Amino acid sequence: MAVGVPPKFVAQVAIKKEGNEANLRICDNDSKRQPASQPASEGASERASARGSANFRVLDWEGQGFQRFSFLSSIYPVYSMERKLVVLGIPWEVDTEGLREYMSKYGDLEDCIVMKERTTGRSRGFGYVTFASADDAKNVLSIEHFLGERMLEVKIATPKEEMRAPVKKVTRIFVARIPPSVDESTFRRHFEEYGEITDLYMPKDQVSKAHRGIGFITFASAESVENLMADAHELGGSTVEDDFKPIGRMSQGGYGAYNAYISAATRYAALGAPTLYDHPGPMYGRGESSRGMGKKIFVGRLPQEATADDLRQYFGRFGRVIDVYVPKDPKRSGHRGFGFVTFAEDGVADRVSRRSHEICGQQVAIDSATPVDDAGPSFMMNPAGPFRGFGGPMRPFGRMYGGLPYDDWGYAIGSGRPSRADWRRMAASLFQKPLAILFTGTQFPVSISKDIPIESSPCIHFNYHFRSKANNQKKGLLQVKATVGAGTQSVSKSSFDVVVFEKDLSAIRGEGQYRGPIQIQSNALAALEAIDMEVAEEVMEAGCVTGDRINGLVDGVSGTWYVKFDTFTPAAERGLPVTRVISRMTLQQILARAVGEDVIFNESNVVDFEDDGDKVTVVLENGNRYDGDLLVGADGIWSKVRKNLFGPKEAVYSGYTCYTGIADFVPADIESVGYRVFLGHKQYFVSSDVGAGKMQWYAFHKEPAGGVDSHGKKERLLNIFGDWCDNVTDLLHATDEDAILRRDIYDRTPSLTWGRGRVTLLGDSIHAMQPNMGQGGCMAIEDSYQLALELDNAWKQGVESGTPIDVVSSLRSYERARRLRVAIIHGMARMAALMASTYKAYLGVGLGPLSFLTKFRIPHPGRVGGRFFINLAMPIMLNWVLGGNSSNLEGRSLSCRLSDKASDQLRTWFEDNDALEHTINGEWFLLSVGKEAAASQPICLSRDENKSFVIGSEKNENFPGKSVVIRSPQVSKTHAQIIYKEGAFFLIDMQSEHGTYIEHEGRRSRVPSNVATRLRPSDVIEFGSDKKAALRVKVMRSPPKIAYNEEGQLLQAV
Repeated sequence: MAVGVPPKFVAQVAIKKEGNEANLRICDNDSKRQPASQPASEGASERASARGSANFRVLDWEGQGFQRFSFLSSIYPVYSMERKLVVLGIPWEVDTEGLREYMSKYGDLEDCIVMKERTTGRSRGFGYVTFASADDAKNVLSIEHFLGERMLEVKIATPKEEMRAPVKKVTRIFVARIPPSVDESTFRRHFEEYGEITDLYMPKDQVSKAHRGIGFITFASAESVENLMADAHELGGSTVEDDFKPIGRMSQGGYGAYNAYISAATRYAALGAPTLYDHPGPMYGRGESSRGMGKKIFVGRLPQEATADDLRQYFGRFGRVIDVYVPKDPKRSGHRGFGFVTFAEDGVADRVSRRSHEICGQQVAIDSATPVDDAGPSFMMNPAGPFRGFGGPMRPFGRMYGGLPYDDWGYAIGSGRPSRADWRRMAASLFQKPLAILFTGTQFPVSISKDIPIESSPCIHFNYHFRSKANNQKKGLLQVKATVGAGTQSVSKSSFDVVVFEKDLSAIRGEGQYRGPIQIQSNALAALEAIDMEVAEEVMEAGCVTGDRINGLVDGVSGTWYVKFDTFTPAAERGLPVTRVISRMTLQQILARAVGEDVIFNESNVVDFEDDGDKVTVVLENGNRYDGDLLVGADGIWSKVRKNLFGPKEAVYSGYTCYTGIADFVPADIESVGYRVFLGHKQYFVSSDVGAGKMQWYAFHKEPAGGVDSHGKKERLLNIFGDWCDNVTDLLHATDEDAILRRDIYDRTPSLTWGRGRVTLLGDSIHAMQPNMGQGGCMAIEDSYQLALELDNAWKQGVESGTPIDVVSSLRSYERARRLRVAIIHGMARMAALMASTYKAYLGVGLGPLSFLTKFRIPHPGRVGGRFFINLAMPIMLNWVLGGNSSNLEGRSLSCRLSDKASDQLRTWFEDNDALEHTINGEWFLLSVGKEAAASQPICLSRDENKSFVIGSEKNENFPGKSVVIRSPQVSKTHAQIIYKEGAFFLIDMQSEHGTYIEHEGRRSRVPSNVATRLRPSDVIEFGSDKKAALRVKVMRSPPKIAYNEEGQLLQAV
């Protein structure tokens, strides 16, 4: 074969070994030519490798099956694997030609095949495509695919040899129930008989200094562990032969639906992970897994509004569903929060489990739901079998104690590593009796029982009792969590052992289909940097910057700017990060990871506490009690800790209900505007860019609490805001009904007392505020920093002076430091709501019988005075809100991120509305506003200065450009012209009989003849006095479909 054959050439390479020489036989698959054999020398390999445009398959001499050769990589071009893709989830009715037809849209194909069963010829639901171009293949991987009603999963076709997990050898063991008479030297001598020991450790009790009855040994060779496991052992005169018998293996994935629920739900809660795919891979060092997920899956964290039909419809995209079951809760009308889905074919469940899934706006957990009958023998039936873990999902020993670097997810029955929170749960109900078991370095076996204190565990010791035994030992901080501030405070725990009691970590706070984002302003980001720079960096990388653009207040009806806010300059001048918006779910996951899964006790509902002056005892709903040196209540506006401290007290209703949602919508001015507050009378609207092509919005309306939208939330919103500007109505139209949530807005009046004794409050639990300033979460983060600072200072003082830590004084110091600043910002939030909802653009607004005055468009005195006051006070207020706490942040250097740099035109945009309008990145359209013209197509205006639009009652060919025909008695034959000049559109009346009018910001004025008048977004153009012959100017980022006539010139407006 000559070098440089076309890319579609495919060769078969065969190897025949004759003595010490391997011969290479190559044949062309297309022509079936069989050149003479030649030695498979290094040169031959290089010549084969040089054929960079050919694909090779390696077979044995008889042509039967694949073999792996040391030089396979040199004759199998790497780039071919980048072009070959595997397609999963293909509908059963789609054959090779159907797949080829679909995939050929993305580029030229060299090969395409849908795999079939050999016996029946039926499709197996997957296939392979090979593109001629690696770029085309890369493009296919970057987008989602749907064929028929099914979602396809497209991946790089990785060779099987590369998919096999490396074999791991166990060299470390764990020994439990070591007799008290056995010291470390005796322990070492006993096990040294089996081989060289590289590390040995027997933990001691911190109080008694005696050995805790457990030990860890690392051998130089895995063979030592194998030999050791085969023998009986005697330590301290006690024969423990029976206890060393390994526990029998249960087949992977077969411990039933209940444990599937525990596996999915607890790990999701502990880690906040977007998916809980339990990889059905091999037990480390034990060979390949015997099976995958099966056909049945468990779906956990199912929202109450989800039904069996929702599950069937959602998962039906991945494969044919034959059964869906959602168990009912006998104690209430809803279901139990989980369900089961059974697919018709193998492999579908595996594909499903590799993705994250969101149903009814909430991410769900996916796990195997293999029936118990499919499991192997129970854990006590085969005492002679090889030891594996049992009792639910577990973390490999090496991961917990810094040993083997395992990274796959799996079950304890074969493989797996849960979070440390899973170990907490299992350890909290540990042993029916002391166990003497020798553990391999892969899993801990843990039997489950109840009512045994955790301190009695002979195997795993966690210091749950945080009460200090020495004056300056690390103190125990108990924290009740339901807020961002609680997670942030827990990040800084250098002087205290922290435990966070979380009622439900999986319950992501916030609103909207995607669990609404939260704004973190410069002051909070700086505090977060002072607490933990790495966490702050992660938050800022994940967030969407809004502080580098124009923000401010606009008139809700006209959409014109009232006051612009500069949030960038106060941050940059003070060396602070720029304001960002981040998903609440993402933020919670970042904080949870930073705190550590072992710190968060999920499903721990605190119902009471007791402060006896020396310690605080927390009482959980399940009856468990925990002691600590102090308690921080961070459990939100309805705080139980606050209620128990100060007694019941009603929250204050703001008078407003709030609708909120997230729309898949990108405004045309997204590059220059971050967020807007649209002002109105007894109502206001807020919109903000949250990144990823989405906008978050809030709609506030003054009304009594507890209202119900009988005809739907979206319909009511359109009735309330339907006559407002496009920036409001576009967002409402772009949001689905089921993505809109409603809640009444409450806050709490600031209190002079934040805590008592060893108990204090943080965040919304003590100073819940209205969302109008965007400072609720920010104040909680500032609280967290101040509390950590005071406790850390008290710790240092105690160490230096040799006296006990004065916990109570440090808590009161924290409260004094925060009280005034929080109260001022709380008042500002209330004032902002009042200002936003009492805005009146013109005299007559809200005056009932005098509302006719609005038609005169007389500016309201309050609007004029308010603008003056806000322009004067806003820079001062922003400087103090964003930078007023920076001097309290010890150890944080003043610095800004270069990536946060705003546009060089930012200052110009603040001062020049025309310059701001020029930044709009969208197409300009004319839309019909008359009822009879409602069916006409939008008219796209051209930015070509040599072409204009001529509006008239007949087609006009005397002017270059396009004609817009409006058939109305009020429209002249040649009525008006629209031109583009110097970056703007202008309207010229061409001496029409009935005139041309522009309605701008509620004012209607006639356009002078032969004078160019500039058009603005949202202007309404009337041709004559006929309201039916009116067009509205609208700027959109995504142009709608435009209809041209057969000449490609005439656009009909009616």
